[in-house]
Amino acid sequence: MKISVKSKVRLNGLGWLGAAFFIVPPAFAALIYSRMVGNIGSFSSSTITDQMIQIVVCGLLSLVGFVMLLVGREYDHKIEIDRGENQ
Repeated sequence: MKISVKSKVRLNGLGWLGAAFFIVPPAFAALIYSRMVGNIGSFSSSTITDQMIQIVVCGLLSLVGFVMLLVGREYDHKIEIDRGENQ
């Protein structure tokens, strides 16, 4: 007897949205950080605080995106059983 299992994993809409949230916000956070460091002398403290809040929000969106990516998966399994000629 031979048993063959083939599995496929696909992302549903929630998974694709989670993938976008997982990838895009860190890029925005890096852009905000590079602008903040490049212009550190010319900004006021309120501007730096606003940018730090934006970086934290980007980090939280990335974590939420990771969870959405894990939850938004669909599994398809195909099971084949070959009983052979002896059965």
